[in-house]
Amino acid sequence: MVRRTAFLCLTFLVGTSLPSCALWRPAPVAAPEVHLDGMRVLDRPGRGPRYRLALRIVNPSDHELAIAALSCRLKIGGVPVVESFAGPLHTLPPESALRVEVEAPTNAIDRLKLSGRLAGRAPPDYELEVRLRRPWTLMPLVLIDAGTLPREN
Repeated sequence: MVRRTAFLCLTFLVGTSLPSCALWRPAPVAAPEVHLDGMRVLDRPGRGPRYRLALRIVNPSDHELAIAALSCRLKIGGVPVVESFAGPLHTLPPESALRVEVEAPTNAIDRLKLSGRLAGRAPPDYELEVRLRRPWTLMPLVLIDAGTLPREN
């Protein structure tokens, strides 16, 4: 009799708590943003061309954003130019921003394609994809920024 009563109580608790969990919705969290602040060509005699990218990561939410590392890909005028990695990074406090500078080598062939498209034109459009690796998560947070390429600093 005691077992049956315990089983009925357990069934009641599980049966009433599961539907209430399905109705619970967390409050929406503002998504982080990334912006390309600047891009500069680094002259290194005897070595392949390199770029220095200045990225600004904005955390508009009221929760901290822990970033273990980031990887970025930059396309200019549709041509993939730069791929880079930076880490370890810090935790962004709520409603704050972090400026990150990364150096990245570029492929000489891609640079030739890019210089051919840029000859005598206005600043081209770019697309920046940044993947934020967060601690204790398997999937990175993917952020996209697009616009007109900023002038060299």
